[in-house]
Amino acid sequence: MSPLLTVAIVSLVFSALIGPGFMWTRQTELQAAVGSQYFDADPKVVEQQMINSVPMRRLGSLEEVANGVAFLMSEEASYITGFNLEVTGGE
Repeated sequence: MSPLLTVAIVSLVFSALIGPGFMWTRQTELQAAVGSQYFDADPKVVEQQMINSVPMRRLGSLEEVANGVAFLMSEEASYITGFNLEVTGGE
């Protein structure tokens, strides 16, 4: 979708997307603790299953996603547009 947005508005604004992968955040922790429909097992089991599905064998952090956003907003990325930056650990 980002390339389509870029063609339509490239002369007006910069267009990029961030695609975050699995992260164990406070929100995820709370969902697991209250027995959310997305967590059928023990939270530690779910966390390990998430880790096992990521080639880098760890979960990402909010800081890593923020670093991607900061890069795309920096002068170093001034010629990048219509791009989807996946911060996924390879998943």
